[in-house]
Amino acid sequence: MEGDQPLLAGLHRAADQGQVRFYKTPDSVLQKQLEVFDQVDKKKSAENPMWKEITESQKKYAEERLRWYLDTQVGGAHGV
Repeated sequence: MEGDQPLLAGLHRAADQGQVRFYKTPDSVLQKQLEVFDQVDKKKSAENPMWKEITESQKKYAEERLRWYLDTQVGGAHGV
């Protein structure tokens, strides 16, 4: 995102020079991670009010940031 531009530029340069490779995690693995995290989050939130407060704040931030990010991209230029 906005503050990540120097890092992303360096990653792209390294990839173009064959110094690093990027692999996409399969969607099925990502989906499973989300499902497992939702289970852990539900349990931890019930046990620990601070956990619940922190994860709710993180989710809210991520939703707002992602919505802005997707609304400001041209031509679907997402990711590294």
